[in-house]
Amino acid sequence: MMDAKKALTENDGDMEAAVDWLRTKGLAKAAKKSGRTAAEGLVAVKVEGGKGVAVEVNSETDFRWQKR
Repeated sequence: MMDAKKALTENDGDMEAAVDWLRTKGLAKAAKKSGRTAAEGLVAVKVEGGKGVAVEVNSETDFRWQKR
């Protein structure tokens, strides 16, 4: 919500420019995270009626938020 408010403020209330600003900001955040490895996660497998599905879920742990 605060990002949306800031985007509108930065772009003098122009909704289209604010949307573009938010997209650019989101891409910059994604680029920062692209080199990280998501090494935690799990794998689930389900086989039924001759058909199977395998699902892999990876996650990245952010240790900054853990209590010390």
